[in-house]
Amino acid sequence: IWLNTKYMHVGKSSRSGKFDRKDFERFCREIGPVPFEYCFLSAMHGVGLCFFNMQQCAESFLQGFAELGLKPTFTFDDDTSDDRVERITPGYTPEPDSLPQRVWRLRRRRQYDGFNRFLDLVGFEDASVSNLVTKCDTFDDFTNKASVCLEHMDDISSIDNYEFTFLDGCCDNDLTVMRNRRSRRGFVARLRNGDLKWSEDYVPILRDQYTEFREALTEKIFE
Repeated sequence: IWLNTKYMHVGKSSRSGKFDRKDFERFCREIGPVPFEYCFLSAMHGVGLCFFNMQQCAESFLQGFAELGLKPTFTFDDDTSDDRVERITPGYTPEPDSLPQRVWRLRRRRQYDGFNRFLDLVGFEDASVSNLVTKCDTFDDFTNKASVCLEHMDDISSIDNYEFTFLDGCCDNDLTVMRNRRSRRGFVARLRNGDLKWSEDYVPILRDQYTEFREALTEKIFE
């Protein structure tokens, strides 16, 4: 209704849709101008995030072919937004997300599952994570700044069951597997004294996820 009657003003027809301006005005009266706009902006935000995720999949897909020497016959168009579009709506403007809110949202993305589980393991709140991530370029910088000690061992299964209080693992996300053409896994154990022991590719996986997490946290899409 918003796109086809408020912005485009195409009205009701067999080709342009089943709603016209009268429908817009009716919903505006029933819902209220500000809540109605809020619903529209929330829907557009959700669709925008879907396209953002699709872009990541497409870029990874094309990169895999580029490594084989195959390139597309088309180019991506990176036009800026149209400055001619003016806002004449009631004026609901969502407050910009704070850094802790951005961290909260990113931690729920599947591609950062390993890093998120690590944050749960060490008990870091979103506010602390946002503060550290913006200051630390790498995962190793992050753990050093946070005074988290991760000690590598060849075989984590050699630890006696009584010695650790928590055991967890992680693996590459789908995009990383497609990009690297291999799947890594790793394990971590928290001992009774609080020390963390890891094996296989646990830390290398977190290093990669941390880099992507940090880039996403500071990207313009969240500004």
